Amino acid sequence: MDKKELMNAWRRNVRHACLCTTMVVLFLCGFPPAQGMDFTLKPSLEVREEYNDNIYLEPNKTGGLITYISPGISLGYNTSFLDLNADYFFGYYYYGKQEMQDDIAHTLHARALARVIKNIFFVELRDDYVRVSQLLAVDYSRQSGFVNQVDQNTVTVNPFLQLKTSATSTTRIGYLLQDTHYKDGAGVNRVDLVAYGDASIDLSSRLTFTTGVRYTRDQNSLEDYNQFEVFAGPSYAYKPDSRIYGLAGETRFDFARSEAIRSWTPFWIAGINHRLFSTIGVSFESRRFFVQDPEHAVTSEDIMTATITGAFQRSTLSISGSIADFTDVQTNNEYAASTLVLGSYLHKVTSLTNGILSASFQEVEDKGRVYFDGVRFGMTRIFTAGLRIDYKVTPKATLSGEYAYADSWSAGILRNNYVNNRSMITFRKVF
Repeated sequence: MDKKELMNAWRRNVRHACLCTTMVVLFLCGFPPAQGMDFTLKPSLEVREEYNDNIYLEPNKTGGLITYISPGISLGYNTSFLDLNADYFFGYYYYGKQEMQDDIAHTLHARALARVIKNIFFVELRDDYVRVSQLLAVDYSRQSGFVNQVDQNTVTVNPFLQLKTSATSTTRIGYLLQDTHYKDGAGVNRVDLVAYGDASIDLSSRLTFTTGVRYTRDQNSLEDYNQFEVFAGPSYAYKPDSRIYGLAGETRFDFARSEAIRSWTPFWIAGINHRLFSTIGVSFESRRFFVQDPEHAVTSEDIMTATITGAFQRSTLSISGSIADFTDVQTNNEYAASTLVLGSYLHKVTSLTNGILSASFQEVEDKGRVYFDGVRFGMTRIFTAGLRIDYKVTPKATLSGEYAYADSWSAGILRNNYVNNRSMITFRKVF
């Protein structure tokens, strides 16, 4: 059996497991009584007309009108032992240019949580279908509806035990089965089998300590691997809305063929959230963690982030900056680095009208490109700015006007040299 057939077999097993688990949960729970049931159903509609002068984000511009229609529905069904929540949006893009093919974007976030044995045994099911950026270092969804993006579907089955071992401590033991699939094979398809256990204890009203272990068996279309993690760390709330936290651990990867990271490697997340006065908050975080992205088996992301926020009587302000390095764990090669600064300012003009200003600047370096005579040919600089005005027509309907600008420049990556202007009018209604 070749790699493709093996992945398809794994995927069929995952879907069968999801179906069987759902049937078992419904059988155990039965039909809930009407008493104590909370049911919500909220249809919605979004219509947008856009003029975009560079639809493909290319040096040679192709512009035109884009009509976007997105009906949606939000469903909630909650009882004492079963929670069902789902949000689905159907996005249809119609392009005025006849040579451009229309596009459909599905967005789904569905979750079911069954309390099979009250306060002890739970089964969680998730399905998330979203369009994500193909590049981990750059979020292209902020510039376009489809460029450098791919549709991702993630199905998760997670039965777990949650034990209250004492008045101040909780232990959780579980098994997670997750299938990640990309439309048309545009990413690294994978199936993850995860066994995990963690425990947390309240050492005081302000101090909590957490520790845990996690074992992952990953079957993917590049190279399978096993991962083992151990971690521990505290969280201390030293005053209201302010805390300092840290979690550190060691992980080991065993790849099927390559020799990447067969020794123990540290990872961590540590930071502080501090409230200044009653209106201003500052935070700083440093972390190294391992993520699965569309282009690699697994990526190590080292990132430091600082943020300042302000909430005033009629306005809010947010400014943040981050420095990140991305390393392919399979090959142990650093493939990208990013420096990002972004900010937004919201002002309540009237009781019905809001104005939002936003801007960002990012330097992204492709480490695979050469550095010659003082010129970093892998460097791309991206500047974006935007203005949006929201007017509340009714309590459940909003009319918006928006302008967005993007300017990308690179000395060595010619396709990254482009300017984009977008003008949009959007109507949103929740029924």
